[in-house]
Amino acid sequence: MKERKGIGFFEGFLGTVEGSFYKTPRWVDLDKAPGYTSMEDVLYQKGWVMDIFNPVKWLWSVTPIWCAVAALVYWAFPYDLESVEAKEMQWSLVVERIWIHFWTMHCFVGFWHVTIYLFKFSTRNFSQTIEGPSKSRLFHNMYYSTLGLKLQFLYFIGYLPVSSHCRRW
Repeated sequence: MKERKGIGFFEGFLGTVEGSFYKTPRWVDLDKAPGYTSMEDVLYQKGWVMDIFNPVKWLWSVTPIWCAVAALVYWAFPYDLESVEAKEMQWSLVVERIWIHFWTMHCFVGFWHVTIYLFKFSTRNFSQTIEGPSKSRLFHNMYYSTLGLKLQFLYFIGYLPVSSHCRRW
């Protein structure tokens, strides 16, 4: 496997490779066909449990991007918890949150789909025989992501009354 140079201290910052989200990760052997590099060294690293609590490792992963998106949504569309304190369920709040999270999720995932597959920002596929996900696979993923969002809102509906009750204490 050829040694690839990084960009110094910030190599891997926010999950990037050589400052780009679209380059092949360092652990991938570029001399092998796509899909043939073993992931054993990546998946079975010693001390990975402690890495979860390491703030430096956190910054060198893609997690801060998700946290920034969540914080932006929370800041741009704050929860109206005062209206939740009423004894009856505020369905308008639930419907509003569903639409906010639905469009946030699909815009975020759609951005990556468009840049990787349509604009071809990334050049190495996971498989030599498949150019990218088919339309049926794309809609399959969108459908099941939306089901996950529905499940999240079932929990949200259960959480609202508990949250408003705890705020009164």
